[in-house]
Amino acid sequence: MRVGAYGSETRCTYGVLGDATNLAARLMSSAAPGQILTTQAVAHEIQSLYGLEELGLRTFKGKTEPQPVYNVTLRQMQPAAHFQAEPATPLVGRTEELAKIEALMTQVAERQTGYILRIVGEAGVGKSLLAATVAQAAPAHGLLPVIGACQSINRDTAWFPIRQMARALLRLPAAQQGLTTAEQQVQIEQLTELIEWMNPEWLLRLPLLGDLLGLPIPDNSTTAAFDAQLRREALIALALEILQTRARAQPLLLLIEDAHWMDEASQAILLALGRVISDAPILLMLVQRPPTPDNERFLSEVANLPHQTPLPLIELAPEGVAALVANRLGSDNISPLALALVQALAQGNPFYTEELLDALQDAERLLPFRGGWTLSHDLINHLQKRRAA
Repeated sequence: MRVGAYGSETRCTYGVLGDATNLAARLMSSAAPGQILTTQAVAHEIQSLYGLEELGLRTFKGKTEPQPVYNVTLRQMQPAAHFQAEPATPLVGRTEELAKIEALMTQVAERQTGYILRIVGEAGVGKSLLAATVAQAAPAHGLLPVIGACQSINRDTAWFPIRQMARALLRLPAAQQGLTTAEQQVQIEQLTELIEWMNPEWLLRLPLLGDLLGLPIPDNSTTAAFDAQLRREALIALALEILQTRARAQPLLLLIEDAHWMDEASQAILLALGRVISDAPILLMLVQRPPTPDNERFLSEVANLPHQTPLPLIELAPEGVAALVANRLGSDNISPLALALVQALAQGNPFYTEELLDALQDAERLLPFRGGWTLSHDLINHLQKRRAA
């Protein structure tokens, strides 16, 4: 594969060239309307997140051998699953920030009062890794982590992150698409039993939860009379009651990743929770990028809520980058020139640092040497010529 700019000095564009790009185009051309086809390699990578159907071998132009093809059938609704596992990369250079968050978790659990924390930073600065580390540490501080993740492509999908969190809190499987009628009915029965156990008075409003959870719960005479506005307001009120009840049984860490992409319906319930956050032991932690024109109004409303504080993340200090490099390479024995090059190019951005190291290794420009790592001779020569010029 070749990724980058191509063309002339006056007319240049950016693109991806290579066998995988060509095969993707063949798959797209042969897919039916609304269908997503993919290769065996991609299917292997996404099998934990999507349902897949084997379609057998197909012949494509430019390929001498038939290729295995898979149909993507449903989303498993687990975009935040990586937060529940041990972070793949150790957290470095964030000791002070992590200490502040852990102190806040302890305060929420001990004082039985809620708080909002906003982790704010540019793309690649390490917000998600910090959040994953916090989620892993939450049980030790007495908090149950409940995670929802927003996505740019689902900004128009009502309740997208809230549905993930609600299903986890109400002990329902993450996936709700592609279920048979019988499977849906089993979930509705389980939900009814749980709601009756938590508070029988909520049963009258149970059909409202069907909107939030993606379940076909029939309306009763009360909920059938609600107009759209009253239905949303009643659902938000019920969701807050359930959240506060669950939090009093065990303090909660509600973590929303990529909050800058939150859909309008989820924004409404988050703002409503923010206004009463102090009434229950809930730490609402939002992971977000700085505001842009399309989300500035919502993020400003969140910033003006009581009982909240921002935690800005900036680029790593040089010693933090050095620690990240050592972790990534499995050795702190790296040549000063190689480390200086990474520091200069990545500018303290953790994501760029890791990608740069991978790229240098793949291109054989960063090589193992006597138990450590050093730059290749050709790259050193290139740098010397650039400096001389």
